Amino acid sequence: MKQQLTTKLVELESTRQGLVSELASAFNYENNYKQRLTKIPRLEQQERQLEGKVRASQSTYALLLQKLQESRIAENQTVGNASKISEAIVPRSPVSSVLIYYLSGGLIGVFLALATMYILEVRDKTIKTFDEAKDLLGLTVLGVIPTFNKSKKYIRGEESLEFPVSSLVVRDIPRSPISEAFRMLRANLKFMSADKELKVIVITSSVPGEGKSTIAANLGASQMCKNALTL
Repeated sequence: MKQQLTTKLVELESTRQGLVSELASAFNYENNYKQRLTKIPRLEQQERQLEGKVRASQSTYALLLQKLQESRIAENQTVGNASKISEAIVPRSPVSSVLIYYLSGGLIGVFLALATMYILEVRDKTIKTFDEAKDLLGLTVLGVIPTFNKSKKYIRGEESLEFPVSSLVVRDIPRSPISEAFRMLRANLKFMSADKELKVIVITSSVPGEGKSTIAANLGASQMCKNALTL
């Protein structure tokens, strides 16, 4: 009897554990269904929105289909008043000659070149003439010294003179046009200060290498030559 009761107890315990696991599964199913149940209102709202869009699309499609049918009916009822008189003739040669293309291209090129020159001229803000410098600065031009970046030749009578850049033109070639330009500059400086003696002259430029030392040396040489002639 005791063995039978023990066996029966083991069977009942196994059955109880199975029922407990089934109960837990049932609780899980219940929780899942509850969660799904809470989503039903939102899903119903989305369903109603989608149904509204479907109805709007169907009405739009029906309206477009009706318009298409009306257009086809109107197209079938319209009778054209054009009639073909003769077949079109395909030309075997171009209507215009190549010379016209060349002339047109040349004229367009000239126009573009002129337009480019005008734009560059408008954008160029550099000073090109003495009048522009005087108008911009409001100063008097005392003299113009020709540039001699390379060795240059000056003809005096039938004699050809050549001098390097580093030489003193006023001392070495006193009869050259550049020497005369330095002497004219010295005379203009003297006339500017006729009422008082000019003791200090500043020679400067905006950037290096523009000839400050050359101007100062030749201007001093021209003054020394003047003093020597006066003595």
